[in-house]
This record gives sequence, C-alpha cells and structure tokens, in this order.
Amino acid sequence: HAVDQLLQIFWLQLNETVVERAGVVQSQQNATSILPILIVLNKLSASDPAVQKLVKEYIFPLEAEDEFMEKVEDQRKAAAAVAAGVTARGGKNMHPLDAPPGTTRWKLIKLMTYTESNVKRCAAELLWTLCGSNPNELVLRCGFGNAVHLLGIKGLCKIPK
Repeated sequence: HAVDQLLQIFWLQLNETVVERAGVVQSQQNATSILPILIVLNKLSASDPAVQKLVKEYIFPLEAEDEFMEKVEDQRKAAAAVAAGVTARGGKNMHPLDAPPGTTRWKLIKLMTYTESNVKRCAAELLWTLCGSNPNELVLRCGFGNAVHLLGIKGLCKIPK
C-alpha cells in the first residue's frame, strides 16, 4: 500500500530530524528533510478520509486509544472539580495527555515547537487535520502549550502581541 510506504519515509525522516540530529542546531537542512513528507501526508489526509484514518492510526495507535480515553475522562473530571470549586488546582492541559517519549506521536509533537517556522506549522497542520480540525482533540492529544501557536493562527486562541 502506498500510504504504508509514505509512513515508512515519514518515520525515517522524523527520526533523523528529532532523534539523530537532536543536538545539532536546527537548520534549514533539517527542515528540507522533513517538510516534504509532512506536507504530503497532510494533503493526502485532508483529501481522503481513508488515508486520514491510516495516518491517524499510525501516529495515535489503536492499542493506545483506551488509555488515552481514560486520561481524557480523568482530565474532564478534574476540570469539572475545578469548576465546581472542589479543588483549587486548575489550568490548561499544557502537555499531551498520552505521548510517551520516543513514540512517533511524541516526535511529531516535538516538531510543533521546532525553531524553523515551516516545520512547526506543517507538523501542527498535519496534527490539526488528523484531529478532524477539532481544537479540543488537538489540545488533548498535543497539549495546550504545543497547540497554542496553531490555535492562534486559526483564530481560536487570542495571543497577546
């Protein structure tokens, strides 16, 4: 299947950019290696629901979805407790609910805060597409701190100048 081959390329480029060159100054060279596959996966995912499903399941594996949904429910309960005044602990979901270090989703989310703006934007746009353009799902999967830049671009979050 062609999408599987694209996902293999994505995995290789992602590892090269996030893992192998982690200590290297993030340069234009790093950007040129990862940008094409981010753009292709985003465009294909946006145009074909079957491709979007495959790419989403690759980045957010089905076997991890039960644990993710449990964390979503815990997050909602905590938010409800804060709203009800039961606890004073509040705040935004600044970090991803379920992105263990080393996983594909963790590496892709790392690109959302990359210093090269095109990489940052394309990684965030791919995740936006995979989340069905749903800002709540994006924040739960990526964390508010990682998603805030894209949410500001989309006009969904006011960012002070």
